[in-house]
Amino acid sequence: FRSAFLHKANLSGADLSESDLYYAWLDKANLSDAICVKTDLFGASIERADLSHANFQGADLRMSTLIESNLKNIDLTNADLRGARLYNANFEGANLSGAKIREYQVEYIDLSITQGEPLISNE
Repeated sequence: FRSAFLHKANLSGADLSESDLYYAWLDKANLSDAICVKTDLFGASIERADLSHANFQGADLRMSTLIESNLKNIDLTNADLRGARLYNANFEGANLSGAKIREYQVEYIDLSITQGEPLISNE
């Protein structure tokens, strides 16, 4: 699935664990309830997508684009979000325990409506 074009794809409930979705196009895709444990989504475009209630534990989301995506109640435990574009994404109820994010990204996440403590760094 590397660089796959999955625009508006319905992947609701799909098990994509450990898949290689490096630089995939998932804009407006439905990934609600999907299982994406340790999935490589480096540089993926996931704009305006529905990732609600999905499991992204340990996923690599570095440099991905999650602009205006629905991340409500997503599990991002130990996921790597460093460098991801997070503008206007809905993180309500998201589990960010151990998730790696950069300090400047915190301004795009309302941590008061999330669960767990992310690992915030300057690098």
